[in-house]
Amino acid sequence: MQLQKKNHVTSGFHYSAAIFLNQMNQFTINHSRPISQKRFILGVTSFYIRDSSIFRKELLLAKKYPDLKWRWINDKPVLSGIYHFTGSHKEISLSQDFNLRIEFPENYPDNLPTVYELDGQIPSDYHTNPGKQLCLGVTADIGIIFHKKPDLQTFIEKILNPYLYRWIYLQKYGIAPWGERPHGIAGIYEFYSEFFHIKSISVTISLLSLAITKNDRANSLCPCGSGKKVKSCHRKSIHKLYTAVPVTTLVDDYRLLQNEEEKNNETF
Repeated sequence: MQLQKKNHVTSGFHYSAAIFLNQMNQFTINHSRPISQKRFILGVTSFYIRDSSIFRKELLLAKKYPDLKWRWINDKPVLSGIYHFTGSHKEISLSQDFNLRIEFPENYPDNLPTVYELDGQIPSDYHTNPGKQLCLGVTADIGIIFHKKPDLQTFIEKILNPYLYRWIYLQKYGIAPWGERPHGIAGIYEFYSEFFHIKSISVTISLLSLAITKNDRANSLCPCGSGKKVKSCHRKSIHKLYTAVPVTTLVDDYRLLQNEEEKNNETF
């Protein structure tokens, strides 16, 4: 994928790699969605505490999926078993059973669960990661969806179900019901490009850096080159990004995009 060279970047917005990555390496968990994360650090909402309020809530929600059972493996909660999928799109209903294992990070719901399809129905060349883990989408993209109502039901119905529906539809009809993002860095760039309505990788990186540092420089000129101040331009997008997506994800994506930009510049 050929990404555009940087253009009309406002001076001072585009950090040098050394300075900015040094700042990122100093980040702690407190910088990502600070209210819930701080409570996690204090051990109040850790999902790995069996009688925590957050686990009890998800325990109740899981009853909607009777053949998915909670198990504690090495003191970590795992939801596994047969998931009876059913879904519809444009009046086409599909259903199929899947043997799934859903693993939860300790700081859930700040970070998303991971899902494994255990019987090999979904082939490795269809949006999967090593170890039968399903690749449900660009992390920042699905993180924004999940953030609106971060619980098990949202994860299954808004993130997992579309993935399963698309695969079943593709197997049955030979075409996909909707498009997909490219794999890897191309898909990550595509998401941010659409999110910011920007086609420059350099400007995308600059806006990402503001989201990571949570410093939108409201009264400074927006790095997109619109001539407007940030507060009248991309401020809402920046705020939405850093409140919905863990900073670790934003930093990882920043580094990937920056490396891609450097490779593209070397070709000119």
